[in-house]
Amino acid sequence: QIGAETQCGQPICCRSESGKGRPGYQAGAFGDHRCDASPLLLRSMVSAIKNLSVNPDFVINTGDDPAHDVWSQTPELNLKSVKQVADTLLEFGF
Repeated sequence: QIGAETQCGQPICCRSESGKGRPGYQAGAFGDHRCDASPLLLRSMVSAIKNLSVNPDFVINTGDDPAHDVWSQTPELNLKSVKQVADTLLEFGF
């Protein structure tokens, strides 16, 4: 969540539940190193890889796709996260 607190005292922050971030502790559009990767960061990364002068033969996704808010996870939400990552990779031709 853009503008969310990055140091909320919980195992994971940068979410709407984290509240508005204090100055210097607000998640940006690409997230923050203290938070899960944002969908925008994923798209930017895959786009940058696609534009490299080399063309990878394959991409390995380790499957660490769902957010790390384990208290909110369900099998359905986990599958949705994996599908979003897979769909992004496919969209860019990987």
